[in-house]
Amino acid sequence: MILKSEEENKKDFFENFQFKNIELIGKIGNEPVKETRFNRAVQGEKKSDFAVGGFARDFKKDKEASVKKEAEHILEEAKIKAEQIEKEAYKKGFEEGKRKGLEEEKKVVEPLIETVKKELLEIGRVKEEIYRSIESEMLELVLAVSKKVIHKEVTTDRDTVLNTIRAAISSVVSKEEIKIKINQEDLELAKEIKVDISSLIEGVKNITVEGDISVGRGGCIVETNYGSIDARIEQQIEAIEHALKTVSSRQ
Repeated sequence: MILKSEEENKKDFFENFQFKNIELIGKIGNEPVKETRFNRAVQGEKKSDFAVGGFARDFKKDKEASVKKEAEHILEEAKIKAEQIEKEAYKKGFEEGKRKGLEEEKKVVEPLIETVKKELLEIGRVKEEIYRSIESEMLELVLAVSKKVIHKEVTTDRDTVLNTIRAAISSVVSKEEIKIKINQEDLELAKEIKVDISSLIEGVKNITVEGDISVGRGGCIVETNYGSIDARIEQQIEAIEHALKTVSSRQ
């Protein structure tokens, strides 16, 4: 009796026993594996990644490695995705918080701006009133000072009344009969006035000079057959005052 080795017995066993035509589909790494006959696995280990004893160890090892690698890849993608979601959520939350903050700030600031605008308008109005008040007071002060200066001037300068009379007579149409009314204190200049008027104006037939309490110093009222001219200093000041106030009110 010839004794065979264990390897020879294995070979004889598998050669005598034929498997049905079974398709085995596996995956080693990323490459698919398809076998049509399982007995090819035992005819040469170099030709197949399968081995006797169930599913091949190498196939299982590669499968586990592939699954592990795939799992690691999925985990990495999940981690990246989670980081992106976190960043987007943070950005969105930041923008939302910023927008809400601006809206709240706007709600607080807008009433303050309106209040400031109203206050500025009120300040402008008060400022305008102050200017007008000061302007009016300044005008009154200027006129008061002017009156005092003029009064002093007409009481000390004897030529004031003469100049006033000359100016008034220059606008008289009829110069044949002239009556001149002056302040009582200026009557001492009556003779001089007559001589002065006669030398300045030709054709004057009669000149009368008389005192009038309604006429202030330095002024006069000139009367002719065609009307009269009020050249009183007071009237001239009132006319100037009226003109100044009219101009001031228009500004």
